[in-house]
Amino acid sequence: MNQVQTVLPHYKAGKVRLLGVTTATPVPAVKEVPTIASSGLPGTKGFDSSIWFGIFAPKGTDPQIVDKLNAAVKTVLETPEIRERFESQGNTVRIETPAQFKKTVHANRVKWAEVAKAANISID
Repeated sequence: MNQVQTVLPHYKAGKVRLLGVTTATPVPAVKEVPTIASSGLPGTKGFDSSIWFGIFAPKGTDPQIVDKLNAAVKTVLETPEIRERFESQGNTVRIETPAQFKKTVHANRVKWAEVAKAANISID
């Protein structure tokens, strides 16, 4: 398993074959590659594992500053040239409000804590 961004040049050069993407929806740069969840393999229904990037601010940052930063980032990511650049590199642009992003972070913490617990993974 690897990031689309890492294998994309090799895929485009015909050096590797992509069997599926781990995201819930197809990746624009390789839209012809199915999702793992759509493969029909046992245990893959609803499969969704993705790497994401976000911007964080120190706890206690003035909400007006957070909103201003969020608006600026949103403006940049909605620029067609920027969006195309991200997507051509294998990224999927997803814009969230600060409240939505907080939920995303929380959901990921819960999800991966459950995976670690089920696999009996601990930090020693």
